[in-house]
Amino acid sequence: MTRSPPTPARAPRGPGPTILPCAAPPTERLLRALAPFGLGARHEPQAQPTPDPRHLALLRDLPRGHLALVTGPSGSGKSTLLRAATTPPPRGRAIEPARLLAEAPAHTPIVELLQGSLDAALRVLGAAGLSEAPLWARLPGQLSEGQRARLALALAMSQAAREPSPWLALDEFAATLDRETARSLGSTLRRWLDSSRQARVIVATAHDDLAPWLAPDLVIELQTPSRDGAAGVQP
Repeated sequence: MTRSPPTPARAPRGPGPTILPCAAPPTERLLRALAPFGLGARHEPQAQPTPDPRHLALLRDLPRGHLALVTGPSGSGKSTLLRAATTPPPRGRAIEPARLLAEAPAHTPIVELLQGSLDAALRVLGAAGLSEAPLWARLPGQLSEGQRARLALALAMSQAAREPSPWLALDEFAATLDRETARSLGSTLRRWLDSSRQARVIVATAHDDLAPWLAPDLVIELQTPSRDGAAGVQP
């Protein structure tokens, strides 16, 4: 009887690559970069938080002259809630200070960026904390980061004065500023709102230290999805 040759033993397989979640479909280039480190990637689209209808109703019913503060860690849905409440708002027009600043002409002195009479422009600049005359001749790019944040607020104030029912939507408010400047900007915003009483303001930020300076009329605290979507509302 002819005996079959023994089957060679197979070497035990090692553990497979560790698979990383990737918000976009992984490319061949990415997989090749990860492979030497025992890593792979799998497309796992990030789920966008759905705004709580209760929070959305509170924001869209915000009375004139009131300020709402939406806080929570990154990924908790602050920006999503802000956009849902103001795109478009139930009445009036939404004003985004950051967008106004980004769209402002880069080679125009800041005093020329505000519409209306010169006296009105100077009053708004002063209310925003840009009352020093030498600043008025500067271009937006020549300002410090804190001054640019004040200019964005001034542009929003100027536009709000021409709207019958304005909403100010401030996402990541003062997020990149040092905390002293951020608190000062919060006080500036609150003083303007109290003096004008015409706008509705929604501020979204992860920095809860701004609350004493913003003196919000409504606070919505969001949590990350891992916390079961729990959230709190403070009048």
